[in-house]
Amino acid sequence: MTYQDIKQILLKIKKYQLANLFNKPDTLTLWMDRLNPKQIKNFLNIDLEKINLDTTFLKEYLIDLNLLNSDYYKQDVEIISNAISDKIAKYLYSVANDANSLANKYHIEDMKLIANAKTEVIADCLKNVAVNSDSLISEHHREDMKLIANAKTEVITDSLADVATDSDSLASEHHREDMKLIANVEIDGVSTILSIVANDSDSLANKYHREDMKLIANSRTAIAYYLQKVATSVQSLASEHHSEDMKLIANAKTVQIAECLSIVAKDANSLANAYHRECMEQIANAESYEEARKLTEALCPYLCPYINKDSNLDQTFEFSLDQTILLSLTKLENVENIEKEAESEEIKRILTNRPMYLPENGIN
Repeated sequence: MTYQDIKQILLKIKKYQLANLFNKPDTLTLWMDRLNPKQIKNFLNIDLEKINLDTTFLKEYLIDLNLLNSDYYKQDVEIISNAISDKIAKYLYSVANDANSLANKYHIEDMKLIANAKTEVIADCLKNVAVNSDSLISEHHREDMKLIANAKTEVITDSLADVATDSDSLASEHHREDMKLIANVEIDGVSTILSIVANDSDSLANKYHREDMKLIANSRTAIAYYLQKVATSVQSLASEHHSEDMKLIANAKTVQIAECLSIVAKDANSLANAYHRECMEQIANAESYEEARKLTEALCPYLCPYINKDSNLDQTFEFSLDQTILLSLTKLENVENIEKEAESEEIKRILTNRPMYLPENGIN
């Protein structure tokens, strides 16, 4: 380090009022002794007309030895010093100090997007994606950052950021289309539900994923919630009924009927039954929630904890003839299984010569 370098460094410290950061007499000397040529050049190249943020952390940033080694030091300093709020400045600082971001070609572009974010929430979401290693190595990083920066609402921004940092989504063929669907929805709640399905590995690997996402995107929030439950159900995704079940839920007359449909659509026993589709149609065509609820209880009693199990269906609700026949058919397999079990027990009794009961007077 030359005498001229020392002189210029001391002048920079005085100009930006950094002396108080060196709280001991020998601290400044030790700091200067550790500076390498790249760090000296970066520090002397600082040329800020003003610093919008009178914050200690920004001044500390100026003398941080690790950051002084960055190829982007001068540009990052200028971007951070012009941040519109302390929070956004700190988000920028974390990106400027992140090894993954610094090693990526998008570093400065990401810094500018964060600095120009419409709100602090959007800036925070952008920061999370800007330092995410999965996003940074993907082909989608730049486009995802732009979608997040231009999101309609902060909730949609958060939903987009969740998908933009999900490794399963980033590795799938659906990522770009899913991100655009989320960005274009008009309802915050629907964007959150879409992000859950977009990150679900079972859905992503299934042939129904694209169709399910479109159905959810065009649904009301409450119904979309039940669409999401079925769209991520392993049992439903593996069945031949998935697509038709999703459409019935999407077109449900009410949210309550959609809930009943989703319960049956996820039930393994119903999905394996030959009358599953007819059962779903009966519920979908129910005239009231009460009717749909009773049908659902009869089909899936163990999945309906909110229904009083002691209620007598025959007394509280009268099914139509078609519905009674259909419910009887769906229960036929269970009845046959019970009869087979009873028959098996009887055979065991005979073989082991253990009568279930004996006459009072014994055997004649």
